[in-house]
Amino acid sequence: MIHLNLKTPAAALCLVLLFFLTSLSQAQTDPALKTAVLEALDTYLETGPTQDELSDGSAIANWALLSGAGLPGFRNQRELERGSWKKIWLPVEGAVAGSRLSTIRPLQLLSIFEQTQNKPDRFVRLLGKAGVLDPKDNKQREKGKALRTALQSALTKMEPIRSNSRFESGGWKYTGTVSLEPAHRLVRVAVRGSQPCVATGTARTVNLNLKGRIYEDLKSPTGIKIQLLDSTFESAGCRLNLTDRIDAVKRLSGGGEAKVSGNLNLRIRDDAVTGRFQVDLVSKQVGVALLTGRAVYTLRGGINSAGEMKVVLTPVSTSGSPVLKKLLNKEGRLTGKVVNSVGKGTLVLPVLKDSLGWSDAKSRRNLKAR
Repeated sequence: MIHLNLKTPAAALCLVLLFFLTSLSQAQTDPALKTAVLEALDTYLETGPTQDELSDGSAIANWALLSGAGLPGFRNQRELERGSWKKIWLPVEGAVAGSRLSTIRPLQLLSIFEQTQNKPDRFVRLLGKAGVLDPKDNKQREKGKALRTALQSALTKMEPIRSNSRFESGGWKYTGTVSLEPAHRLVRVAVRGSQPCVATGTARTVNLNLKGRIYEDLKSPTGIKIQLLDSTFESAGCRLNLTDRIDAVKRLSGGGEAKVSGNLNLRIRDDAVTGRFQVDLVSKQVGVALLTGRAVYTLRGGINSAGEMKVVLTPVSTSGSPVLKKLLNKEGRLTGKVVNSVGKGTLVLPVLKDSLGWSDAKSRRNLKAR
């Protein structure tokens, strides 16, 4: 313990200065980086992503996973526990103490400095408005100008604090990249996550980026608040498009055979499958007039974690010979399996006695390459 003889002027001055510096540093909660990052996240979570950023089911599901598991895991990363506000503000506090002006807190002073970067004279007026000096007093005005000069020098000594972390949660791999720039009162947060999609050979991804400015808030438990300057949430689901051109001769349910030509388009988005199938039939039978038919189907169904698909084909447009058109107007079904972005399966239409096999263009390319 240090004992000071308070009867001497020097000792008394040291005690006052010690109290002055300590009082300035006690406003914010340590660790500084974690405090700023969590305040930025909490501010963002008050509203969350925009409607445009949650425009589909995949984005909504990915946001629910990020907010429910990813961000809580990110909050607990030890790499965030860096920085002391007391140490961060030392250059600013030294500039204030050297000016011999009334006490002004670092964040309060930096906010005034930011507002007046292009108008130096206004700096002194705002100090006066804050009760730090009397702008009508020439000596105090000069002290204010000197403070501004000292502060400019102090800001160059304030190094950014950065952190990178990696963690896993709920089958997702996450990285967190954050920084605190005290000289500019800026905090940046970037959280990125990904999860492999076995069936599609792609990955679900989420990206959250925040940029905020720090302000003093004496009523807050942390002593600060964050104004978000920019925020973006981007998400991608398990996405895969499959196509096939079908040309075959198949038996008709009503007898005889038909040449079948079809175009199949499948869109996989996470566990949902949609698409379109157009089919044309031409049947030449002895003693019977030429039979033709055309139908367009919309596809809707699902795919499980093993890549197994079950899809219903709903007719939206049919034409042709009445005997074929009647059966083309009935629902069909598609089944299949997708593994590592390669799919194949079976199409069943009531108009046909035989099923149709399908395999997407990528699988055919792979077979040719063998």
